[in-house]
Amino acid sequence: MVVEEVKAVLLKVKHPVIKMLADLVTVALEDAMVVIANQRDAVPAGSPNLRDEIEGITQRFEENLAANFDELLGETNKDLNVLNYGSLSLVGEDDLEAIIAMEGMVAHARNCDLQEYIAFTTRLDSIFFGTRIDESNNPMDPEKIGDAFQEALRPIELGAKNLLTVFRNFNSNVFHGLENVLAQANAILIENGVLPNLDVAARDKALQKNKRSLPRTKTGPDDQAF
Repeated sequence: MVVEEVKAVLLKVKHPVIKMLADLVTVALEDAMVVIANQRDAVPAGSPNLRDEIEGITQRFEENLAANFDELLGETNKDLNVLNYGSLSLVGEDDLEAIIAMEGMVAHARNCDLQEYIAFTTRLDSIFFGTRIDESNNPMDPEKIGDAFQEALRPIELGAKNLLTVFRNFNSNVFHGLENVLAQANAILIENGVLPNLDVAARDKALQKNKRSLPRTKTGPDDQAF
């Protein structure tokens, strides 16, 4: 595909998947709002009302996701200012718990090895000649989505306990619903002729067969436990 064709296909993916993810974020925030409201002393005096912030958070989330797609096309260079392990010493213990929780949720979403995610990455990689699509630039990578959400939350400065509640509901609604969103993204790519006959399951079986053919590493029960 030429550059303009790649851009046209990616735009067909961009808008519906962002809408689907934004809808999931709205549900996550509404669920979190209910949990927070039922917690004793969960909302300190002067804290923002999550109900009033849902629309703004969702809009910022959509803008951040759109920037990730645009960056892949070389149309922007947005750098989300999200805390990482290099700056964890700058936050309090309670905030640290929420940040580490999000890191764990991202890692779990990646380690599920969703076939839809693998298929989407493979298809996307096939149309970007000279650019390898991986976790660092895939706009549908869980870390990219998690970063977009954290950045969207930043302006309202939720307390640590409430932030953890919001992250947990984000995980149960957004990350757990990600496979359906990726299925839609793959369907759009297939409709546009991008590797319509891709068989991820067959590829996985081949990889597993190759792994089984390798000699087993001899480890003790203590090593195996980890």
